[in-house]
Amino acid sequence: MRAAEALAPGPVSDELARRVRAVAGAGDDLRCRVVDRRVTPGEPSHVLFEVGRRYVVGSASGDLSDLALSPIESDESLPGLRLVHDPEALRSLTDSWFPAPPAARSRAELLRYRPGRRATFLVETAAVGPDRRLIRRRLIAKVYHDPAKARAVHAEMVVLASADTGPDLVLARPVGIEPEGDIVGQEVMAGTALGPLLAASSPRAGEGIDRAARALAALHRLPPASDRRRALSTTIDKLEVRARRVAALHPEAAPLVELVDRLANASDHPALGRARHSLVHGDAKADQFLVRPDRLALLDLDHCGVGDPAADVADFIGKLLQRSLASGRPDRATAEAMGLRFRVAYTVAGRGHDLGEGFGDRITLHLAAGLARRALRALQRAPASPLAGTLAAEGHRHLDQLLAGGDRSC
Repeated sequence: MRAAEALAPGPVSDELARRVRAVAGAGDDLRCRVVDRRVTPGEPSHVLFEVGRRYVVGSASGDLSDLALSPIESDESLPGLRLVHDPEALRSLTDSWFPAPPAARSRAELLRYRPGRRATFLVETAAVGPDRRLIRRRLIAKVYHDPAKARAVHAEMVVLASADTGPDLVLARPVGIEPEGDIVGQEVMAGTALGPLLAASSPRAGEGIDRAARALAALHRLPPASDRRRALSTTIDKLEVRARRVAALHPEAAPLVELVDRLANASDHPALGRARHSLVHGDAKADQFLVRPDRLALLDLDHCGVGDPAADVADFIGKLLQRSLASGRPDRATAEAMGLRFRVAYTVAGRGHDLGEGFGDRITLHLAAGLARRALRALQRAPASPLAGTLAAEGHRHLDQLLAGGDRSC
């Protein structure tokens, strides 16, 4: 079975579904579907299959040779996956994190998986208390490929959990770290994801945008929890390498390569030199915000570091544009109006915090880079989709705006 067949649009073929079910140990009555895929020439390619409640990863060489199928717990780069899939080992780990009584059972549900890099699970435990009442607990467990990365994330969470985040922001607290350093546990945050509210044009959308802007500004005012640097030049360097690899396989990637080349030439824009660096989130899309009655929760600090806060604002706006352009009925005007509202609300909330000169120009430059990154991912996941070209064109448009005289809307 060729990887190209697995990556083609439409349902999984009968032959491939049979192979996937056999690897998963699943019955023929369970539906088999592709839930994620990533193809990059010169790098391992992956397809993630779901069969009932089990997952199988198909791996292939960058030139799309035959798929090798295996259950995700066999991912040797993530040894913590075996622990999570072992009920007794998982119960022992959660018992070390939670106070008595010990759990009678523990189970894990996969939320996200990036082969060879990271997996996120919702873990639920049940224990019997002294009064014979059932005590249920929940946590998020993240499995990492690099124990040093896991320990750094845990240490940063500990630092931020003790910080005064103010009236607009709340962050998840760490629960514990597995002794070998592969798995980090954190509390489950209650709330409603902001992303779907914005996509559905909910009456609460405007208020949610304003609150998210204030929450992000509050994060940027916190002391850095890491010395990890997040620089635009590094992002562009990585994009150059990967975009050219993809273009070697997909000629339709030419507009993306051109955009990355233009970004490289613009990376010495004078506005970048006027940035005031601070703690940044690193992936501040709307789906990372949970709307709560009191403060907004901001999730997933795996990518936090020290950088230009304009990059986080651009990430939020870029995801709004991507969601609109990827929909069956693109509405750029609404997405841009939401983005402008977020920029203005953030600027108001950020008063008193030195953002540096040319903040609007820096947002636009980071936005163009973010659109290039999203176009690359679209090509990796669905080479036949027109979305990659649409996102690259949007990146060119924003770069044209910047180079024609700057963006002074913020």
